[in-house]
Amino acid sequence: MSGPAPPASRHLKRADRSGSGALLSYSVGVGTSFTEYRGSGFWTRDAALETVLALLVVELGLDACGDEALESVLDAWTLQAVAGFTGCVSPGLDEHLAVRPGLAAAITAALKRIRDGLPPEGSIEVGSAALATRADRVCEGSGWSTPGAAASWVGNVADAMHDLVTGCLPGVPGAFWFVDGDGRHTRPKRRRDRTAAQANSWGVIAWKRGSLW
Repeated sequence: MSGPAPPASRHLKRADRSGSGALLSYSVGVGTSFTEYRGSGFWTRDAALETVLALLVVELGLDACGDEALESVLDAWTLQAVAGFTGCVSPGLDEHLAVRPGLAAAITAALKRIRDGLPPEGSIEVGSAALATRADRVCEGSGWSTPGAAASWVGNVADAMHDLVTGCLPGVPGAFWFVDGDGRHTRPKRRRDRTAAQANSWGVIAWKRGSLW
Protein backbone atom coordinates (compact mmCIF):
# COMPACT_ATOMS: atom_id res chain seq x y z
CA MET A 1 0.00 0.00 0.00
CA SER A 2 1.38 3.39 -0.92
CA GLY A 3 1.79 6.11 1.68
CA PRO A 4 0.08 9.49 1.64
CA ALA A 5 0.71 11.67 -1.38
CA PRO A 6 3.48 14.25 -0.86
CA PRO A 7 2.18 17.78 -0.38
CA ALA A 8 2.03 19.98 -3.45
CA SER A 9 4.47 22.42 -1.88
CA ARG A 10 7.30 19.90 -2.38
CA HIS A 11 6.93 20.25 -6.13
CA LEU A 12 6.71 24.04 -6.30
CA LYS A 13 9.53 26.39 -7.15
CA ARG A 14 9.57 30.13 -7.46
CA ALA A 15 9.44 31.39 -11.02
CA ASP A 16 12.50 33.33 -12.15
CA ARG A 17 11.34 36.86 -12.80
CA SER A 18 14.29 37.47 -15.13
CA GLY A 19 13.64 34.39 -17.25
CA SER A 20 10.83 33.16 -19.47
CA GLY A 21 8.83 31.39 -16.79
CA ALA A 22 5.30 31.67 -15.47
CA LEU A 23 5.06 35.45 -15.39
CA LEU A 24 5.30 35.70 -19.17
CA SER A 25 2.24 33.49 -19.58
CA TYR A 26 0.08 36.38 -18.39
CA SER A 27 1.37 38.88 -20.93
CA VAL A 28 2.41 36.82 -23.94
CA GLY A 29 0.02 34.47 -25.71
CA VAL A 30 -2.57 34.81 -22.96
CA GLY A 31 -5.53 32.44 -23.25
CA THR A 32 -8.73 32.16 -21.25
CA SER A 33 -10.62 28.89 -20.77
CA PHE A 34 -13.87 27.72 -19.21
CA THR A 35 -14.04 25.00 -16.55
CA GLU A 36 -17.45 23.35 -16.45
CA TYR A 37 -19.19 20.74 -14.33
CA ARG A 38 -22.88 19.84 -14.33
CA GLY A 39 -23.90 23.03 -16.11
CA SER A 40 -21.95 25.45 -13.91
CA GLY A 41 -18.43 26.79 -14.23
CA PHE A 42 -15.97 29.64 -14.34
CA TRP A 43 -13.52 31.35 -16.70
CA THR A 44 -9.88 31.94 -15.88
CA ARG A 45 -6.48 32.38 -17.53
CA ASP A 46 -4.96 29.23 -18.96
CA ALA A 47 -1.74 29.45 -16.95
CA ALA A 48 -3.49 29.24 -13.58
CA LEU A 49 -5.78 26.40 -14.70
CA GLU A 50 -2.85 24.48 -16.20
CA THR A 51 -0.94 24.83 -12.94
CA VAL A 52 -3.86 23.54 -10.86
CA LEU A 53 -4.25 20.55 -13.18
CA ALA A 54 -0.53 19.81 -12.94
CA LEU A 55 -0.68 19.94 -9.15
CA LEU A 56 -3.69 17.59 -9.16
CA VAL A 57 -1.66 15.13 -11.25
CA VAL A 58 1.16 15.29 -8.71
CA GLU A 59 -1.18 14.97 -5.73
CA LEU A 60 -3.15 12.02 -7.10
CA GLY A 61 -0.26 10.29 -8.88
CA LEU A 62 0.60 7.83 -6.10
CA ASP A 63 -3.01 6.70 -5.87
CA ALA A 64 -3.03 5.87 -9.58
CA CYS A 65 -0.75 2.82 -9.27
CA GLY A 66 -2.71 -0.07 -10.75
CA ASP A 67 -5.81 2.10 -11.29
CA GLU A 68 -6.18 2.33 -15.07
CA ALA A 69 -9.18 4.67 -14.90
CA LEU A 70 -7.32 7.17 -12.72
CA GLU A 71 -4.16 6.85 -14.82
CA SER A 72 -6.20 7.79 -17.87
CA VAL A 73 -7.59 10.87 -16.12
CA LEU A 74 -4.14 11.98 -14.96
CA ASP A 75 -2.73 11.50 -18.46
CA ALA A 76 -5.51 13.68 -19.86
CA TRP A 77 -4.90 16.39 -17.25
CA THR A 78 -1.17 16.27 -17.90
CA LEU A 79 -1.72 16.89 -21.59
CA GLN A 80 -4.05 19.80 -20.82
CA ALA A 81 -1.51 21.23 -18.36
CA VAL A 82 1.63 21.15 -20.50
CA ALA A 83 0.70 21.14 -24.20
CA GLY A 84 -0.30 24.80 -24.53
CA PHE A 85 -3.93 24.52 -25.64
CA THR A 86 -4.40 28.29 -25.67
CA GLY A 87 -8.00 29.23 -24.95
CA CYS A 88 -9.28 25.66 -24.80
CA VAL A 89 -7.77 24.08 -21.68
CA SER A 90 -10.34 21.75 -20.12
CA PRO A 91 -10.31 19.45 -17.08
CA GLY A 92 -13.22 17.50 -18.61
CA LEU A 93 -14.85 17.11 -15.20
CA ASP A 94 -18.19 15.83 -16.49
CA GLU A 95 -16.43 13.14 -18.50
CA HIS A 96 -13.82 12.05 -15.95
CA LEU A 97 -15.88 12.13 -12.79
CA ALA A 98 -18.54 9.98 -14.42
CA VAL A 99 -16.19 7.07 -15.15
CA ARG A 100 -14.44 6.84 -11.79
CA PRO A 101 -16.56 6.72 -8.61
CA GLY A 102 -14.88 8.50 -5.74
CA LEU A 103 -12.78 10.79 -7.92
CA ALA A 104 -14.80 13.87 -6.93
CA ALA A 105 -13.93 13.35 -3.27
CA ALA A 106 -10.28 12.73 -4.13
CA ILE A 107 -10.16 15.92 -6.21
CA THR A 108 -11.67 18.12 -3.52
CA ALA A 109 -9.30 16.74 -0.88
CA ALA A 110 -6.32 17.27 -3.19
CA LEU A 111 -7.41 20.82 -3.99
CA LYS A 112 -7.42 21.64 -0.27
CA ARG A 113 -3.88 20.27 0.08
CA ILE A 114 -2.79 22.26 -2.97
CA ARG A 115 -4.27 25.45 -1.52
CA ASP A 116 -2.54 24.89 1.81
CA GLY A 117 0.83 24.28 0.13
CA LEU A 118 0.95 27.45 -1.95
CA PRO A 119 3.19 30.38 -1.00
CA PRO A 120 1.35 33.57 0.04
CA GLU A 121 2.71 35.59 -2.89
CA GLY A 122 4.90 35.50 -5.98
CA SER A 123 4.77 33.08 -8.89
CA ILE A 124 5.37 29.34 -8.88
CA GLU A 125 6.17 26.52 -11.30
CA VAL A 126 5.40 22.83 -10.87
CA GLY A 127 8.83 21.23 -10.76
CA SER A 128 7.91 17.55 -10.43
CA ALA A 129 9.94 14.70 -11.90
CA ALA A 130 6.82 12.52 -11.94
CA LEU A 131 4.91 15.16 -13.91
CA ALA A 132 7.82 15.52 -16.35
CA THR A 133 7.95 11.76 -16.93
CA ARG A 134 4.22 11.62 -17.57
CA ALA A 135 4.38 14.69 -19.84
CA ASP A 136 7.16 13.13 -21.94
CA ARG A 137 5.01 10.04 -22.42
CA VAL A 138 1.66 11.68 -23.22
CA CYS A 139 3.21 14.29 -25.52
CA GLU A 140 4.90 11.51 -27.49
CA GLY A 141 8.09 13.40 -28.22
CA SER A 142 6.51 16.78 -28.84
CA GLY A 143 7.67 19.76 -26.83
CA TRP A 144 5.84 20.81 -23.69
CA SER A 145 6.04 23.58 -21.10
CA THR A 146 6.35 23.48 -17.31
CA PRO A 147 3.10 24.85 -15.85
CA GLY A 148 3.41 27.97 -13.74
CA ALA A 149 1.41 31.01 -12.66
CA ALA A 150 0.91 33.59 -9.94
CA ALA A 151 0.42 31.80 -6.61
CA SER A 152 -2.62 33.89 -5.67
CA TRP A 153 -4.29 33.10 -8.99
CA VAL A 154 -3.56 29.38 -8.65
CA GLY A 155 -5.03 29.35 -5.15
CA ASN A 156 -8.22 31.09 -6.25
CA VAL A 157 -8.67 28.70 -9.17
CA ALA A 158 -8.17 25.75 -6.81
CA ASP A 159 -10.86 27.20 -4.53
CA ALA A 160 -13.25 27.78 -7.43
CA MET A 161 -12.75 24.25 -8.75
CA HIS A 162 -13.32 22.84 -5.26
CA ASP A 163 -16.59 24.73 -4.95
CA LEU A 164 -17.60 23.73 -8.48
CA VAL A 165 -17.10 20.00 -7.85
CA THR A 166 -18.85 20.12 -4.48
CA GLY A 167 -21.81 22.02 -5.95
CA CYS A 168 -21.08 25.18 -3.96
CA LEU A 169 -20.36 27.53 -6.86
CA PRO A 170 -23.61 29.50 -7.17
CA GLY A 171 -25.24 30.19 -10.49
CA VAL A 172 -25.22 33.77 -11.77
CA PRO A 173 -28.08 34.26 -14.27
CA GLY A 174 -27.15 36.69 -17.02
CA ALA A 175 -23.52 36.68 -15.94
CA PHE A 176 -20.51 34.39 -15.53
CA TRP A 177 -17.73 33.83 -13.01
CA PHE A 178 -14.21 35.00 -13.79
CA VAL A 179 -11.43 33.97 -11.41
CA ASP A 180 -8.18 35.92 -11.08
CA GLY A 181 -5.54 36.70 -8.49
CA ASP A 182 -7.96 38.84 -6.48
CA GLY A 183 -10.68 36.21 -6.24
CA ARG A 184 -13.80 35.46 -8.25
CA HIS A 185 -15.95 38.09 -9.89
CA THR A 186 -19.18 38.16 -11.89
CA ARG A 187 -19.21 39.73 -15.30
CA PRO A 188 -22.30 40.28 -17.46
CA LYS A 189 -22.84 38.13 -20.50
CA ARG A 190 -23.06 39.99 -23.79
CA ARG A 191 -24.06 38.68 -27.19
CA ARG A 192 -22.59 39.87 -30.45
CA ASP A 193 -25.02 39.73 -33.38
CA ARG A 194 -24.01 39.90 -36.98
CA THR A 195 -26.78 40.34 -39.53
CA ALA A 196 -26.90 38.48 -42.81
CA ALA A 197 -26.29 41.72 -44.67
CA GLN A 198 -23.15 42.38 -42.64
CA ALA A 199 -22.04 38.80 -43.05
CA ASN A 200 -22.46 38.92 -46.80
CA SER A 201 -20.47 42.12 -46.99
CA TRP A 202 -17.67 40.39 -45.10
CA GLY A 203 -17.98 37.28 -47.23
CA VAL A 204 -18.82 35.02 -44.27
CA ILE A 205 -21.90 33.31 -42.91
CA ALA A 206 -23.98 35.17 -40.32
CA TRP A 207 -23.56 33.78 -36.86
CA LYS A 208 -24.17 34.40 -33.21
CA ARG A 209 -21.66 33.66 -30.54
CA GLY A 210 -21.40 34.36 -26.82
CA SER A 211 -18.64 36.85 -26.07
CA LEU A 212 -16.48 36.48 -22.95
CA TRP A 213 -16.00 40.19 -22.47
